[in-house]
Amino acid sequence: MFVDDEEIKELDAEVFNEDNKDDISDVEEEKDHPPQKHEKIDESLKSFKGHKDFVLNVNFHPINPSIFCSCSGDDTAAIWDLERPEPLFVLKEHKDTISFANFNYEGNLLATGSMDGSIRIWDVKTGKLRNLLEGPSDEIRVLYMKIIKLIN
Repeated sequence: MFVDDEEIKELDAEVFNEDNKDDISDVEEEKDHPPQKHEKIDESLKSFKGHKDFVLNVNFHPINPSIFCSCSGDDTAAIWDLERPEPLFVLKEHKDTISFANFNYEGNLLATGSMDGSIRIWDVKTGKLRNLLEGPSDEIRVLYMKIIKLIN
């Protein structure tokens, strides 16, 4: 038995239509019910809102894991407690973006480095400025505090 070209085209069309019935019905359904705008889904465990600009760095306390600091493009750093939605202290003495912050070994001091060229040392318990270090640099992009413990 021989099959001519017209019969092959008809068979192909039937198979194509059978295979794509679901796809065609999906398209028709989409026309009847346009897709809704998807809401953003926040899957974070906690949110801390306090900065008015981007956050550049977050660093956790070396001894108390519920305490952390954040520094931001809003020229502030903040000391937070995971149990509270508001910051414990907002550190506002810098005049430009704070690019980095780090606790000392004991966790009683916090150093912040800023694009204003200064490093400021803060008391973690009170949020008060302890020292101001100004150097020849225009900006502080990275700050490390040497983590050593002196043995008597």
